[in-house]
Amino acid sequence: MRRDGALPDVTDTHLTIRRADRAAQKVAGDLLRRYFAEEGFALTAGLPGAGLAALLDDPRAAVLLAARAEAPDEVAGIVTVTWTTSAAHGRLAEVGELYVLPAARRRGVATALLEAAVVWAREHDCTVCRLAVGPDGELRHGVAGFFTARRFGDDYRKLLVREVGAEDRSAGARGGEGAT
Repeated sequence: MRRDGALPDVTDTHLTIRRADRAAQKVAGDLLRRYFAEEGFALTAGLPGAGLAALLDDPRAAVLLAARAEAPDEVAGIVTVTWTTSAAHGRLAEVGELYVLPAARRRGVATALLEAAVVWAREHDCTVCRLAVGPDGELRHGVAGFFTARRFGDDYRKLLVREVGAEDRSAGARGGEGAT
């Protein structure tokens, strides 16, 4: 990304990567819904629509789309990347979702999207770019090998997640289990 906030198109011999905007929200949303359905993710009501809209409006996030250079309106894949601040790393980027349509797989689309996310992270002064590999992604697709071949390393952490919906917040306010 340039200092003026614009992400230049990254074009290789057959792909163009561009930053999605509100005009591309339907295409991006369709890709994310396909990704979540294929991988069996249970979504909270309103998602990915509301989450995608938030990413598109967030200066700390990018939604990048890949298409063949000769057919820029035929989007073949998507990656989302955000950055936050960490005491250990300073600015830290994280790839949230990476998806390529089945017909476009094994043609360099995922690699191009991942590299564009890394470029975006670098241009936002991030020192690290991380991503999570779930057990289903590993079992179905062997994605850990894909990422390690692209210089992502295992830091031997385990990602733990806690939902923080309305019920969880009210239980904490009542001094639920584990409160001190």
